[in-house]
Amino acid sequence: MKKILAVILFVVMAYSLMAMTIHDIQYTEEPGGDSPYMEQVVTIEEAVVTAVGWTPNSGHASFFLADPMGGPWCGIMVYDYDEAYVWSLAEGDLVTITATVDEYYGFTELGFVEECEVIGSIPVHEPLMVTTLELSSSESLESCLVKVDDVTVTAAQNGYGEWFVTDGSGACQVDDSFFYLDDIDPPIVIEVDDFWGRLVGIVDYSYDEYGLHPRYPEDMYPNSGNDGSELDASSAIIRGNYPNPFNPTTQIEYSLDQTTSITFSIFDIEGRLVKTLYQGLQERGDHSVIWNGNDRQGNAVASGIYFSRLSHSKGVDTHKILLLK
Repeated sequence: MKKILAVILFVVMAYSLMAMTIHDIQYTEEPGGDSPYMEQVVTIEEAVVTAVGWTPNSGHASFFLADPMGGPWCGIMVYDYDEAYVWSLAEGDLVTITATVDEYYGFTELGFVEECEVIGSIPVHEPLMVTTLELSSSESLESCLVKVDDVTVTAAQNGYGEWFVTDGSGACQVDDSFFYLDDIDPPIVIEVDDFWGRLVGIVDYSYDEYGLHPRYPEDMYPNSGNDGSELDASSAIIRGNYPNPFNPTTQIEYSLDQTTSITFSIFDIEGRLVKTLYQGLQERGDHSVIWNGNDRQGNAVASGIYFSRLSHSKGVDTHKILLLK
């Protein structure tokens, strides 16, 4: 009997530790939406970071992962109390992770992280195009990177940072767990009947409601996203910087496959904007910007890890840089 129990225990442990996809963890036909791997330790061999800096209710910084090809049921939130490594992650990092599956009021998460190792980098997949009605009602979109087009504001932002939009199919919530609209310079003001051409973000589930959370201001497009002039997600890339590490100046090189509007900025390891180096329309071809290690006020920043970020109409590319004094 003891041998049989030992074999059963070994099989259960091996099963819980087996490698799987995020789709395996998230997919369920149960009405409640709880993962079939609840409270089990799982290993995902390859997942791409789609967002960093999720801090709802001023909680610990967390991040989101997706299966590399994306799709419904293929996103998940990861929470950890070790914020140092969380902030060192960047969108496009390919990781392997071992953690425990948990449910927080119906929101599937990975917690109690045992290992999270960056094994490479890939372009983040294209956001799923959904309607506002689908976003407001679909369990399959939980923690996925999605976009809604041509929406009108039906309710202005309240004291909790929530506002509502519709594309005509039904209203969905938009929320602010990545950044606050009034922290932007100039602040973003949401008013009823405002039109937004495209909103991109991560879908969460809280207080029995799904919501869209833009990751940064560049996820919010005032004009229509359906004019056919957008870049492919991999068509605007940062090629690197020289020198790296640097002190006090570095040249960051990037390329565009077609003329488009871009924003090129520097962020610190905690995801805060340090300085915008270029914003506006730029022609296709190879380009470079110089960063002299100063912030927006002209003050020299401290030694450490920073991120250059190239934002454009179809996505974002990031590059880690190191300032050593």
